[in-house]
Amino acid sequence: MAFVLPSLNGGGAERAVLNLHHHSSIESRLILERAEGDLLMDPMAADAISLDLSEGATRFTRMARLARVLRRLRPSVVVAALSPWTVGLAAMPSAVRVIYWLQAPSYFMPGIQRDRQLLWGRVGLRTLALFADAIAGAAPGLTGEWAAAGIAPSKLTVLPNPIELDLLSPIVSRGADSGVVRLLTVGRLAPEKRQDVLIHALARVRKYRAAELTIVGRGDREGALRGLAESLGLGASVHFAGFVTKPARYFAAADVFLLGSDFEGFGNVIVEALGHGLPVVCTDAPYGPRFIAGDCPAVRLVALGDSDAIADAVLSVLGEGARRWASEAQARAREFSVEHVSAYFGLLIERLLDDRALPVWGERVPSGDG
Repeated sequence: MAFVLPSLNGGGAERAVLNLHHHSSIESRLILERAEGDLLMDPMAADAISLDLSEGATRFTRMARLARVLRRLRPSVVVAALSPWTVGLAAMPSAVRVIYWLQAPSYFMPGIQRDRQLLWGRVGLRTLALFADAIAGAAPGLTGEWAAAGIAPSKLTVLPNPIELDLLSPIVSRGADSGVVRLLTVGRLAPEKRQDVLIHALARVRKYRAAELTIVGRGDREGALRGLAESLGLGASVHFAGFVTKPARYFAAADVFLLGSDFEGFGNVIVEALGHGLPVVCTDAPYGPRFIAGDCPAVRLVALGDSDAIADAVLSVLGEGARRWASEAQARAREFSVEHVSAYFGLLIERLLDDRALPVWGERVPSGDG
């Protein structure tokens, strides 16, 4: 096996690849276009191979250098999490099986973008699919886009992001017991993550309860978000923690986890929050949140961009008891544990190499596979 990533910047996709690379029973190598990123020092990345490409390298250069490495390593399967065009083309000379592991909507791909509903977008997806043996979405909606473009269902499956639940701390007494509600969000400070909506929601919650919001993550939006908090009189109630490799202590101290994203390919942090027994208030963003939530009562989904709905959901959860659904939350999180997903991944690889029908997420994985 070989996994290919542009870098190890601290996103959910990179963490998911590291988890599968480290925990899968299949021997694998991790290939990076550039040896950089917040997760580069993670022990699971210690054996990473770097292509030593510059950030501005052309697609041809990226493809040619990756093709040489694949010819040397000779993996049976290569998995592309964030660069399907490059990996699909680079794998052709080696006749290696290719899996696209979709982590974001198709309209973020170069050449597809928001034309996915138009003829050019559909043709682009169909062309890209020619270079893959399997296309696995972190959530069903991601592969649904490809199905709508005419990609054969036999090529499509679901492969959720695996989460290391065994590292999470047990349920503890939280901040609400002291009279201050501690709200938490985790994610890069980027426009699509909409931490601004959460700050507005905090302002509404504070009309009824003493509350604070901790924002874990960093990015270009930090200055604007700090300014928004100050303008709303919340400067002392919004805490910016920066990037944290292992934010377990923040989950352990929180009462409610919030996510205000406009889109989430999966949403690792939702599973992490559930693993800590936290209730989650999250926008019903495409595509991961609804998939992760299932019928779990610990997750409340609200409309995109609606800060009032987020605040009202928080107040409702607090009124019913923030730890009421802790056991249900943890049970749902275990569905996406690294052990469960790795076993399913093994079944996916086995069937792909045997030219059998791809597995369907949710089907029973034989105990011998993990």
